[in-house]
Amino acid sequence: MGKNQRNTSKGRGRSRRKLIVEFDEKKRREFLTGFRKRKLQRKERAKEEIEQKLKLEKKQLKEDIRNNITKQFKKSFQTIPELEEQEEADEEEYETEDVTVKITELSTYDLAQENNWVGQNRPKCDEKAEVKEESEESDKEEIPGMSVNSQKSKESSASSTSKGQTPLEALKSKKELNRMVQDHTMKFLKKSKAFKMKNQLQRSKNRKKARREKNQKMKLLKKQSKKTGGKGKNSKNK
Repeated sequence: MGKNQRNTSKGRGRSRRKLIVEFDEKKRREFLTGFRKRKLQRKERAKEEIEQKLKLEKKQLKEDIRNNITKQFKKSFQTIPELEEQEEADEEEYETEDVTVKITELSTYDLAQENNWVGQNRPKCDEKAEVKEESEESDKEEIPGMSVNSQKSKESSASSTSKGQTPLEALKSKKELNRMVQDHTMKFLKKSKAFKMKNQLQRSKNRKKARREKNQKMKLLKKQSKKTGGKGKNSKNK
């Protein structure tokens, strides 16, 4: 009897925690739809990161290309050391007992540079007149039904651009330079990982959109077919 009394006293002394279960519809929905929300958030973050990477890469490429172009310009206007040595060698000094004579060879270029003159006279030929004469001759020799003018015009334009004029020399304004830099940056950007990832995301988005539109069209067609089928049956019954 004594043992049983002790056990009962111990059981009465313990306090058990009560658990209350409450059913909340809002929290349940948040929990169930949380997976999709988090997935969408991850996608948005990844998209933002890719766009930031692209911006940084584009900025860096633009700066690099601009620096390279400026370096090429500077190199093209640099003086050649061999020519400078030749110019220095043209000067000769003769020393006698009382007098020192210095002989220098002057060129028209040096005189023009010092006195702001026009420079050496050179014959100027009209390319337009030559092109017109060539076109007239070709028109005379042309066989009916077989025109060769388009090919000749293309060849003449290509030869005029490649007559010793490099793309750097062809630049005339800041706008052209910016356009050239933009073209080069786009060429390099197409090879980058960020650009490829962005294209992949865009393609997948377009595919999903196309599927949705296709499904919607199919549903509409089914509804229309059902309506037309139902009307036909009713008319037959009548």
